[in-house]
Amino acid sequence: MEVFRQITEHSDLCRYPRKLVYDIQTFKANIDLREYFETLCDQLTLLSHGSGSEIHHADKEIESLLRMVQDRPCKYEGYSTYRVVQRGLEIYREKAEEEDHYNSGQLFGCLCIGLMKLPCLDKVEFQVAWRDQPLSPVDWSNPLRDLRIFSSPLARTWSPFHLTPEAPIMEANTVHEFDNVISAFALTKRPLRILKGGCLVSVPYEIFYTNSRLSRTFRQHSRAAMCSLEYLDLQVDPKHYSTEDGSSDPEHEPKEKTLSVDLLAAALVHMPRLKHLSLCGGIQKDGNGLLSISELFQAVRLPALEILELCAMLGSAADILAFLRAQPRLRRLELSTIELSEGTWAGLVDDMRRRLPLESAVLVLPLRHGGGVDLWDIDAWVEEDMAVKIEDYILHGGKNPLRVPE
Repeated sequence: MEVFRQITEHSDLCRYPRKLVYDIQTFKANIDLREYFETLCDQLTLLSHGSGSEIHHADKEIESLLRMVQDRPCKYEGYSTYRVVQRGLEIYREKAEEEDHYNSGQLFGCLCIGLMKLPCLDKVEFQVAWRDQPLSPVDWSNPLRDLRIFSSPLARTWSPFHLTPEAPIMEANTVHEFDNVISAFALTKRPLRILKGGCLVSVPYEIFYTNSRLSRTFRQHSRAAMCSLEYLDLQVDPKHYSTEDGSSDPEHEPKEKTLSVDLLAAALVHMPRLKHLSLCGGIQKDGNGLLSISELFQAVRLPALEILELCAMLGSAADILAFLRAQPRLRRLELSTIELSEGTWAGLVDDMRRRLPLESAVLVLPLRHGGGVDLWDIDAWVEEDMAVKIEDYILHGGKNPLRVPE
């Protein structure tokens, strides 16, 4: 946050940032030495790519620790007293306390003040990547050379021999971070064009739940900030099971939270500038209950939509085609894990060929129709290069590769 503040207060630098990357990984509060040490061992094992790496380091304690980690099992006694472990725990706890301080309200204030001083910032991406994993064994004498740093200035100075913050294990645990950013945009009346999740993180979908624990004010802020969106990356579940605090502890009684299709549809209708929509419908706990395209999109028209990606959804061929035709500027389409409740994929592909002026059309398995029957065997699909053949047919005509020759 100190770097963010300095940029916002610099007369020249404040004019250039266009995207805010929010890393939602957090430092665990009240972590003890044993938990810190055991988690650190797991982290070092991943970085070293197993027992094949040559380990040499000027610090003999670090070299000894790395050799122990490769040999496994992790030996707490003796090694946990090493300076690198003790110092790492001290820094980790300091950052956890600092994070708690910011979460008490200071972070939201900093965001609001900063946004008013960053005239070009209109994109937000939520990430969980502290740093990329190396593609080859690490040279432990100079490990930072082999670890391509991705995230913040803090990550760029973080020792690879210290435990990194953890990613939230459930979508519900990202709501606080989302609340901070979205409410800041809403209260400062700043336009937000692009809102997306990164690897392993989605924009929290609880804002569209009928029995969500989220406040009415947060819902209002979310919808107000989304009105100017041009890009939305959203993953939702028709029915989502979690405890009130978002934990996955089986001892807690899970509460069923139901997606309101009307709330989601209303939000989309109020995004007239939306150019790129990536929507994954999710699956219920029992494996059924795909989000209905027919229910969600029956009254949705997105006049600026050019790119549409739909995943894990259900609908009739007629309703899917009707929705696609209602989007006047649609040019690029990707359908993945879609099940047709009525009609066939061969027929839908024919209609897409005749009635949609597409420039790109990608179909990704599994695709089902006829009561849950798989469209194609995945091995044969890859071997026959069916995705390319179908796209070529939709764009250029010829013979429908899904039609069985008579």
